[in-house]
Amino acid sequence: MGTRAVFVCRRKGRTFVIIRISGTYFCTREEEEDHVTFQSFKKATLRTALGYLEKNPEENALKLMNWVDKLAGDGADSFPVQRAAVRQVLENPDSNMHQLVMKIMKETDGEVLKATF
Repeated sequence: MGTRAVFVCRRKGRTFVIIRISGTYFCTREEEEDHVTFQSFKKATLRTALGYLEKNPEENALKLMNWVDKLAGDGADSFPVQRAAVRQVLENPDSNMHQLVMKIMKETDGEVLKATF
């Protein structure tokens, strides 16, 4: 049984990690005593997201953005303006910014990207 998807979201000032294992969703929230576990979940989330981007950045970047939009919510602390700007770049393959982002994702060594994020 491997982890299929890992998500981190913030709602009302609280941070949650949602993990999907074999079709079952598990959720945990950041607590002082669980800080190390929570940090491990965050790292796993980034590894999973970067893995998707490494496989096929053009197709999977928009899928990841859809997940972010679903989990972020609608509040002011969910960065709606920034998410809309990122979505606009991802949805317009003719834009210079989209081409730059895809070039970075495709041509930068995977280990360098992992170290950056």
